[in-house]
Amino acid sequence: MIRLILENLNGRAQVDLLGQDVSAKDMEDMDRLNQVYSYGTGFFSAESISADLIEKLRGEHYNFILVPVANNHLQGYQNVLEVAQMILPEEILYIYPEGHLQPVSPVAI
Repeated sequence: MIRLILENLNGRAQVDLLGQDVSAKDMEDMDRLNQVYSYGTGFFSAESISADLIEKLRGEHYNFILVPVANNHLQGYQNVLEVAQMILPEEILYIYPEGHLQPVSPVAI
């Protein structure tokens, strides 16, 4: 799904990716990626991301973060949403497989 998103952005945005070591390594060859950040291994959660990495990502001042979601059961993506909120982008959007974007309502951390 990440590859599809990148291919469909058609260079309209500078894209950074945050993922596991394995996922980050798998995506390094994507031409449309500016930077690939790895949080290490294990479950993706606010607790698994180092404070140093969060600070580095905050320093990038992102206009938006896309959170890929594969279904309408958004509770299963709460951990990803929490990480996105920690980065403090201007906007967070869910992106569905068919390309539909849905803004995430602001939620206090």
